[in-house]
Amino acid sequence: MAGDQVHGEGRSAPTAGPKPVAEPVGSPLLAWGARRLAVIAVSGLVAVVATSLGLRGGSHDSPIVGTPGFSPSLPWSTAQPGQLPPGPLKTVAPVDGRTVLTAPAKFGWLPETVRSVEYRSMPDGVTVRAQTDSGDGSAMFDLAVFPAGVAPEQPRLPSDEPVVRRDAPQVNGQDAYWLSVDGTGPRAAVDRLRFRDADGRWMEVKATGLKGADRQQLPLQMAAGVVPGAFRVPLPVSMSALPPETEVAGVTLLRPVSGGSGSGGSGSGGWSASLSFRNKAYGFATVEVGPGERGSDPNGSAPRSSNDGLATVTTSQKCASGNGLHWCVRLIKVSSGDAAAADPADWLSLVVPHGMDESGWTTDVLPQS
Repeated sequence: MAGDQVHGEGRSAPTAGPKPVAEPVGSPLLAWGARRLAVIAVSGLVAVVATSLGLRGGSHDSPIVGTPGFSPSLPWSTAQPGQLPPGPLKTVAPVDGRTVLTAPAKFGWLPETVRSVEYRSMPDGVTVRAQTDSGDGSAMFDLAVFPAGVAPEQPRLPSDEPVVRRDAPQVNGQDAYWLSVDGTGPRAAVDRLRFRDADGRWMEVKATGLKGADRQQLPLQMAAGVVPGAFRVPLPVSMSALPPETEVAGVTLLRPVSGGSGSGGSGSGGWSASLSFRNKAYGFATVEVGPGERGSDPNGSAPRSSNDGLATVTTSQKCASGNGLHWCVRLIKVSSGDAAAADPADWLSLVVPHGMDESGWTTDVLPQS
């Protein structure tokens, strides 16, 4: 299944499992903001610098490796904000040849209230997020996959709240269990369902913002419809070249579900994509892409610098349009001294747009070596 691709989001027929109840979805625990963590080595020290790279959302804490990931913005974090996570620090997102976004599984069934699905690749792995948009708030469902042969650990919370494991109904005839926190705090509104696929590999659906019977029924039905594999996700742009010593730091693609708000079929818009690169000379370079031509910005924004006493951070940006798309390149340079203002135009000319029609998008995002 390594050659399979994701070609748009739709709703498959429900699989056998609990029937969802028609109950309003609750309010989300957290705002799905536009910030991420950039992990940078400065003067031999590892600093965690909060930067507005334009990636949609905060860090996931759904596990991709054997221990929980680093996500200080989410309620089930393993570290307090500003602290480093336990274990080795990862700074490079997984790639497969020229493909920068490969999902280890995808949702096969989605509730009618789901309006968008986001694929996200970060140094700790790849997750898939489905998000609702209802009149009573929204809910999020994060799908994560553990490595084959790895028994997932129980999350460790920075507070004294115990994580309770409870038996769950089998999912497609395989073992499953719940992880939850008792009480009335924000963590008590998070439901984690862990289950095995047909090959015995552990997966997880983490739900936030659900109410009543939906808290169990919807994750169980979504888990029953999960399709494991290696699904290459096409993107609307590729890179014709990259500066030496460039690594992929993160990739996201947010797309509407067919029939959802802002959708309407392939090429109708409502999506966004972002690629983040890490380069020794340039720092972090983020390419943000959206539908519709909005004119070029040859002069860009004037470089801005700030210093928090540990490092100087300089940000600059330029934008361009073509082939029905609009994209911007944002450079973030971190230096222990004065940060030289890099020119985003060096990266802007490397972006190759592939148009609004998703059938023309590509999985060959990186240049040929």
